[in-house]
Order: sequence, then C-alpha cells, then structure tokens
Amino acid sequence: MQTSRAAGESVLAREYQRVVTRAFSKLSQSQEDTALEAVRRIVSDSWQRSLSALPPTGRDSAELGLDTDELRRLRAEGPLARALPIVRRLLIEPARDTGLVVAIGDAQGRLLWVEGDHQSLRRTESMGFAVGADWSETAMGTSAPGIVVATGAPASVAQAEHFSPVVREWSCTAVPLVDPHTRALMGVLDITGGDEAVSPLSLPLLTAAAAAIESELAQPSPAPDTTTTVFSGVSFGDGPRSAAAGGHLTPADDAVPAHHPLSVGTDAEAGVTARATGASAGGDVGPTGPGAESAGPDSLGPEPAAARPVVRVTGSGAPTVTRDGRERQIGLRHAEILTLLDWHDDGLTGPQLGEMAYEEAPEAATVRVEMHRLRRVLGEATGGDVELASRPYRLVGAQGRERAPLTDARAAHDALTDGDVETAVRLCRGRVLPSSTAPEIEGIRTALATSLREAVLQFADHDLLWTYLRRQDAQDDQDAWMLALRLLPADDVRRAAAVARLDAIDAENAAG
Repeated sequence: MQTSRAAGESVLAREYQRVVTRAFSKLSQSQEDTALEAVRRIVSDSWQRSLSALPPTGRDSAELGLDTDELRRLRAEGPLARALPIVRRLLIEPARDTGLVVAIGDAQGRLLWVEGDHQSLRRTESMGFAVGADWSETAMGTSAPGIVVATGAPASVAQAEHFSPVVREWSCTAVPLVDPHTRALMGVLDITGGDEAVSPLSLPLLTAAAAAIESELAQPSPAPDTTTTVFSGVSFGDGPRSAAAGGHLTPADDAVPAHHPLSVGTDAEAGVTARATGASAGGDVGPTGPGAESAGPDSLGPEPAAARPVVRVTGSGAPTVTRDGRERQIGLRHAEILTLLDWHDDGLTGPQLGEMAYEEAPEAATVRVEMHRLRRVLGEATGGDVELASRPYRLVGAQGRERAPLTDARAAHDALTDGDVETAVRLCRGRVLPSSTAPEIEGIRTALATSLREAVLQFADHDLLWTYLRRQDAQDDQDAWMLALRLLPADDVRRAAAVARLDAIDAENAAG
C-alpha cells in the first residue's frame, strides 16, 4: 500500500528522493521493487502513463507544440489572455529575483506565457520550458503541468519525481484553470523553481489565483476595443513596445515574442533563437503606459546590474557567483570565508578566520591554502574589481577604489542600516548559508534574519510583507501571517492563501 505524502518539505527530504530515484530506475527497467510503494500515488501513476508514451530515458528538451499562427491566435483570442493581469499581479511580479518561473498553459499542456525570474528563465529554457512548448505527459513525462492536464487535479512534483532526467533539478506545482460555466479544463497555471516551488504556500497561492481567474472569466467579456493587457516584459526582454491607444497593449499586440523560435523577423533572419541567446529571459522591461502602477516601487523589480552583489549566500540552494549574467556554484567553504570577509571591513587574521569558519581551529597552513584558492575564485567572480589583501585578510577595491558589498547578505544588512527595507527583502532571499555550521556564520544568519523580520513587521506594507512571506523560513511565522491578514485588502485573493497557511500552522502546532 502506498503512503500518502503531502507536497513540501517531506518530498524534498534526501531519503525520500533516494527512494524515488531507486523506484524509477527499477520501474523503467520493468523490474518489481517495493520502493515504488513509497512513491506518491499521483507520481507513480504519472510514471506509468508516461512510460506508455516515452522511452524510459525521457526527453532532453520539450518540443514546440504550436505553430506561429496558432500561438498568436490562442494568445490573442483565447480566454486565458484575461488571466494575465491577475497572474502578473499575484504571482509574476512577486516572483522576480526569487528563482521562480510562472507559466500559463492551455488544456493540452502547451505553454502560452512563461515569465518570472530571468536567471531561472534562461536555465529552464534550456530544457524547452518556453512559450509554445508542449509539457503534457506524452511530450515530457511526469511534471506538475503534465499531471494537471492528464487528471484535471492540482499537482506538485519535486526533483527526482520528474520523468525526464533533465527536469530533475527543478520542482513545480500546478493547478487547473477551468471554465466557470462548463467546468471543463481550459488550461493550467504552474510555478517552477527550486524548493520554494513546492513549499506549503505554493498550492494555496496558486489555488487563490485560479479562483480569481475563474471569477474574472465568469464576467462578460469586454468589447474588443476595450480589452487591454498590460505587458510586463518580464520574460521577453525585447525592450518597450509601441502600445495601442492609451498606452495599453491588446492581447494581439502581446501575441508572440520576437524571439519565439517560430517567429519571423530580424532575429530569425540572423539565425538567432531564444534558446541560443537567452533572449526570452533578457532585459527586464517594466510595464508600459498608464495603468502599469504594479511595477512601481512596491513591485520589487530587480535593482540595476551595477548595484547587484556578486555572491549569493542567502536562501536555499548552493551559493553562487554571477559574472556577466552567468551564474555558477562555489564551494561552501569559499562562500563562508567571502561572507565573513565581506562582513568585517577591517579584515581578519588567519587565526580569526580559523575560529570563525571552522568548528575546530585548523592549522595555519590550511587557512593559507584556502585563501590562495579563494583569490582565483574572487578574481573570476569580480573580474579583478575586488581583490584579496593580506595581513590581515580583507576585501579591497582594485586600485584603491571603494568596493560595494560582495554578498547579498552584506548588501541586505547595509540596506537595513539605511532604512531601505524593500531592498533588503529583495536581496535577502532566505537564511544565510543554511547548511553552514561555521560558528560566526550562524551568528550572522541569526542577526540578519532577526533584524530583517523586525523591520518587515514594523515598516512593510502588505505587498512587501507578502514578498517576505514567500521565503521558506517565513512559512511558519504565525505573527507575520496574522499581520498579512490585517494588512491585505478585504477583496485581495491572497487572503485565502494566508488563511490556509495559518490553518496549517495551527494544525502543525496541535499535532506537535
């Protein structure tokens, strides 16, 4: 008998993921194995359906399921165009710089809109998670949108639960979009990303957004000359477009991005596709025209490139460095040392670093070797703009120039010191190096989390508070969720997600 396992932390547990990997290996080889009984039924059933359509190795990339004309027609004339303003306000704008990608697909699992965090968009595009692609089970195997299309029920899929190996570094949650009059499946609403995509908040938030979309679609359609869709430009990066009268864009104007592999124009003539250039996740152009207030100061759009910290050490996932728009992982020890040096402007001696970064004081030679390696990492990460000085070890700007904060943790701390809570929330995506046990890192982690939380609870408006609540480490913060209920407008659909989360917290507390 298969066990019931809810989406969230349990499906991300290392032991469960190992069981899933083993079970899929046996299943794909047509071998019986008891491990399959530990896999969630919704996932194992999807595996069986996928095996009937695909080889056990899955697919490396989704194929396009729509030609140019059909894509234009569905985006311009289909009812889901009316869902865009709701999805952008509730899901896409808050998803900027969170690592999450939001997609709307049709009833066959073909993606009509894909928007969100640009770095994640570039990465997901490499596996074909892009406008026009077919993400049904028959095309890509088990995924949250594929299960929704096959069953009509909400679904979440975490990492190794995916059928195609190329998708297994991702997690996703999706809900059906139904016709309010016939109750037939019209489409699917999906979020894809890291651990946050299957957090306890994801399903209630998507369900609330789907309910708002259904309510909108239950209303009579506006006349063609008044139907407007504000274009956010989050995913296409092709600069501001000329708008229809009044500065708005009709769904037809927003029909097919210039970089869509099927589109024609300068990009196609040059032999450039979105997948080759990453263009669909390029420049982050804000809304154009009147009525685009949602992209104002509270939308937490990305900061200018020059102001962005180079090293990400907050939130889930491995620490990374970003150079020329490209992100790569760095080791935990190097991330710890960079965080410590970034935090201590006056520098640290070798023995001080040893005490702060290691649970047991290392030999002096060990620290020297690490610092030698770190110089190369730092040079590659900053292009020589930041250098590692010695006696004591410290970070300095090249040629005596003043340096900006190197890590997102220090940048968030400085923003809080300046009273800029919005920037601090945007920069600090979660706990500082959550897997680190280095003594001083634990202190920095606690100090930053505490000061950020207090600032948010005291000064944030409801939109900024909601952005904060999307963090994994805020999921059980009952005070913050209660504050959200007090601040959110009475007609805001996010209240439903807040109520659901508070109910879950109460249930967890009662069980514990």
